[in-house]
Amino acid sequence: MPTLRITTQVQLPEQTRIEALQGASALLADWLGKPESYVMTIWVEAGEMTFSGEPGPAAYLELLSLGLEPEQTPRLSRDLALFCAESLGIPPERVYIAFSSPAREMFAWNGRTFAR
Repeated sequence: MPTLRITTQVQLPEQTRIEALQGASALLADWLGKPESYVMTIWVEAGEMTFSGEPGPAAYLELLSLGLEPEQTPRLSRDLALFCAESLGIPPERVYIAFSSPAREMFAWNGRTFAR
Protein backbone atom coordinates (compact mmCIF):
# COMPACT_ATOMS: atom_id res chain seq x y z
CA MET A 1 0.00 0.00 0.00
CA PRO A 2 2.80 2.43 -0.67
CA THR A 3 1.34 5.86 -1.37
CA LEU A 4 3.40 8.67 -2.86
CA ARG A 5 1.95 12.18 -2.89
CA ILE A 6 3.82 14.73 -5.00
CA THR A 7 2.98 18.37 -4.34
CA THR A 8 4.55 20.88 -6.70
CA GLN A 9 3.85 24.09 -8.56
CA VAL A 10 5.68 22.83 -11.65
CA GLN A 11 3.28 22.92 -14.59
CA LEU A 12 3.46 19.85 -16.81
CA PRO A 13 1.14 18.63 -19.56
CA GLU A 14 -1.41 16.06 -18.38
CA GLN A 15 0.21 13.20 -20.29
CA THR A 16 3.62 14.03 -18.79
CA ARG A 17 2.10 14.05 -15.28
CA ILE A 18 0.45 10.67 -15.90
CA GLU A 19 3.71 9.21 -17.20
CA ALA A 20 5.59 10.58 -14.19
CA LEU A 21 3.06 9.04 -11.80
CA GLN A 22 3.19 5.71 -13.62
CA GLY A 23 6.99 5.78 -13.54
CA ALA A 24 6.99 6.56 -9.83
CA SER A 25 4.53 3.71 -9.23
CA ALA A 26 6.79 1.17 -10.93
CA LEU A 27 9.86 2.50 -9.11
CA LEU A 28 8.16 2.33 -5.69
CA ALA A 29 7.05 -1.24 -6.27
CA ASP A 30 10.62 -2.18 -7.17
CA TRP A 31 12.30 -0.20 -4.39
CA LEU A 32 9.95 -1.45 -1.68
CA GLY A 33 9.49 -4.99 -2.98
CA LYS A 34 5.71 -4.70 -3.04
CA PRO A 35 3.26 -5.48 -5.86
CA GLU A 36 2.53 -2.46 -8.02
CA SER A 37 -1.15 -3.35 -7.71
CA TYR A 38 -0.96 -1.89 -4.16
CA VAL A 39 0.88 1.32 -5.09
CA MET A 40 -0.94 4.67 -5.28
CA THR A 41 0.62 7.84 -6.68
CA ILE A 42 -0.97 11.28 -6.34
CA TRP A 43 -0.19 14.55 -8.11
CA VAL A 44 -1.17 17.71 -6.24
CA GLU A 45 -0.82 21.05 -8.00
CA ALA A 46 0.28 23.77 -5.62
CA GLY A 47 -0.52 27.36 -6.43
CA GLU A 48 2.84 28.82 -5.47
CA MET A 49 5.80 27.46 -3.54
CA THR A 50 9.05 28.88 -2.23
CA PHE A 51 12.16 27.15 -0.98
CA SER A 52 14.82 29.06 0.96
CA GLY A 53 12.53 32.06 0.60
CA GLU A 54 12.83 31.95 -3.19
CA PRO A 55 10.26 31.06 -5.85
CA GLY A 56 11.13 28.45 -8.44
CA PRO A 57 10.61 24.76 -9.07
CA ALA A 58 10.12 22.90 -5.78
CA ALA A 59 8.36 19.80 -4.49
CA TYR A 60 7.13 18.28 -1.27
CA LEU A 61 6.79 14.50 -1.35
CA GLU A 62 5.07 12.28 1.19
CA LEU A 63 5.75 8.55 1.10
CA LEU A 64 3.53 6.42 3.29
CA SER A 65 4.15 2.68 3.41
CA LEU A 66 3.33 -0.06 5.89
CA GLY A 67 6.50 -1.58 7.27
CA LEU A 68 8.78 1.17 5.99
CA GLU A 69 12.03 0.95 7.94
CA PRO A 70 14.35 3.86 8.78
CA GLU A 71 17.17 1.97 7.06
CA GLN A 72 15.31 2.28 3.75
CA THR A 73 14.96 6.05 3.81
CA PRO A 74 18.50 7.07 2.75
CA ARG A 75 18.22 5.18 -0.55
CA LEU A 76 14.62 6.29 -1.05
CA SER A 77 15.65 9.91 -0.38
CA ARG A 78 18.36 9.73 -3.02
CA ASP A 79 16.22 7.92 -5.58
CA LEU A 80 13.14 10.12 -5.12
CA ALA A 81 15.24 13.28 -5.40
CA LEU A 82 16.78 11.90 -8.60
CA PHE A 83 13.29 11.06 -9.88
CA CYS A 84 12.21 14.67 -9.25
CA ALA A 85 15.24 15.99 -11.11
CA GLU A 86 14.93 13.68 -14.11
CA SER A 87 11.14 13.46 -14.46
CA LEU A 88 9.98 16.83 -13.16
CA GLY A 89 12.98 19.12 -13.66
CA ILE A 90 13.17 19.96 -9.95
CA PRO A 91 16.68 20.19 -8.46
CA PRO A 92 17.21 17.78 -5.53
CA GLU A 93 18.10 20.67 -3.22
CA ARG A 94 14.55 22.03 -3.70
CA VAL A 95 12.77 18.83 -2.64
CA TYR A 96 11.59 17.83 0.83
CA ILE A 97 10.48 14.24 1.44
CA ALA A 98 8.47 13.06 4.44
CA PHE A 99 8.33 9.35 5.24
CA SER A 100 5.76 7.59 7.40
CA SER A 101 4.87 4.04 8.33
CA PRO A 102 1.43 3.92 9.95
CA ALA A 103 0.31 1.17 12.28
CA ARG A 104 -1.62 -1.50 10.39
CA GLU A 105 -4.70 -0.66 12.45
CA MET A 106 -4.53 2.92 11.19
CA PHE A 107 -4.62 2.26 7.44
CA ALA A 108 -7.37 0.60 5.43
CA TRP A 109 -8.16 -0.64 1.94
CA ASN A 110 -11.25 -2.28 0.52
CA GLY A 111 -13.25 -1.61 3.68
CA ARG A 112 -10.77 -3.23 6.10
CA THR A 113 -7.67 -2.20 7.97
CA PHE A 114 -4.38 -3.97 7.33
CA ALA A 115 -4.36 -5.29 10.92
CA ARG A 116 -3.67 -8.99 11.05
